[in-house]
This record gives sequence, C-alpha cells and structure tokens, in this order.
Amino acid sequence: MAIKKEMANKKKKKSAAIKRKVATNIRSKNSSKKNKLKKKQKRGKKMSTETVKGGVSSSLDTSHLKVPFPFKKKYGNYIGGKFVEPKSGKYFDNVSPINNEVICQMARSDAKDVDAALDAAHEAFKEWGKTDITTRSNIMNKIADVLEKNLNLLATAECLDNGKPSENVWLQIYLWLLIIGDILQEL
Repeated sequence: MAIKKEMANKKKKKSAAIKRKVATNIRSKNSSKKNKLKKKQKRGKKMSTETVKGGVSSSLDTSHLKVPFPFKKKYGNYIGGKFVEPKSGKYFDNVSPINNEVICQMARSDAKDVDAALDAAHEAFKEWGKTDITTRSNIMNKIADVLEKNLNLLATAECLDNGKPSENVWLQIYLWLLIIGDILQEL
C-alpha cells in the first residue's frame, strides 16, 4: 500500500513538473512574440537614400555636431586608387542600427571584384616595392594627418554606421592614430 502511495505521489509530482514546464514554455513564447512586436514598433520607418540626402531624420541629423552628414548616396569598390562600380552592378542598403534607416548604398562585391582588387594591388606593389623607406614613411604620415584632420567626420560616420556611442568611437580612432604612429616609429 505504501509503495502504491509513493508511486502515485511521484506521478503527481512528475505531472505537476510537466505542467509547469509547458506553462513556462507558453509564457516564454508569448513573451518572445511580444518582444518582437515591440522591436518592430520601435524601429523607425526605412528611408530611402534620397530621403536621407534630402532631409535627414532627427535621429541621424549631425548638424548639432557641426559636422556634415558623412555619407555619399552610393559607394563603389575602391580599386586602383578610385571608386569603381561593382562588376555585377549590384548594391545593398547600408542601414544604421540607430533607427533602421538607410544611410547609403554599398557595392555588393563578388569574386570578380575581388580578382580586380587583387590585380590592382599586385600592380601597385611593383611600384611600392621600389619606394624608399623615407617616402613610404611620408605617405603614412600624410594618411595619419588626413585621419586626424577628419576625426569628427570619421567619428560621426562610425557612430551612424555601427550605432556605437561617440566616446567609444573617439577612443577607437585615436588608437588607430597611435598604431599608425607606432608603425612609423619602426620604419
């Protein structure tokens, strides 16, 4: 008799545990659906690149930073010292995580674009390989100067593109400049 009661208690406990687990899963699924719905409602409407260029929404407005909107409408691949159209002619929307708005269009590169970039790099290396250390160092210094001169613009672009707080971005760009300086010291 005691064994039957013990088995019945075990069945009740197991049944109760299963019911709790099912109820928790249902609550979790409902909560997950509600969270997804809230996220969709929070996102701003997706704007076209033309809308952004014509009038930036308040969440992407950079005028208070005294910096122009840092993006062009469209970017190709930078190959052989200039921007070129992707071989496929395809682009994708670059969306800001701040509000899900399109901030520009980027080249959708493929293997043909990579091959063209490699060919251009190999061609450029022929001349770069013959360049003396002083000239290389001067070129690197010019690059560092341009980065430093455009620090506000680069920081703003990084914030809009990645949604990072400006303090983190300033530190990151400053570290880039330090790294370039360290590289130049070794030359």
